[in-house]
Amino acid sequence: MNDERDRYRANLDAIFHSVSDSIVMVDLDGKLVQFNATAERICGYSNEMIGNDLLSIDLGCGGVCRNALQEALHLKKPQEVRRFECKTFEGKRRIVSFTATPAVEI
Repeated sequence: MNDERDRYRANLDAIFHSVSDSIVMVDLDGKLVQFNATAERICGYSNEMIGNDLLSIDLGCGGVCRNALQEALHLKKPQEVRRFECKTFEGKRRIVSFTATPAVEI
């Protein structure tokens, strides 16, 4: 079981470091667990936010991403929000789409 868990974790780490999309991971209680460098650069996530409840984190999307994450956790199925305006951490406005998909760790 530990080998399988280690492989699963290694795969997640590889995905986190190799994609150009922002990736944000929260636990079942809605607390921030991990994010990738793209989420840090574009959305403004920081290591100081890890462990904080999603409700206490307010970034440039006005809560759109947070609400989709909470709904995905609650309904236990993917949630998608297409084409909404997000102000990036650098202050630029972008039209983005967001998908929240619940994942269960082994």
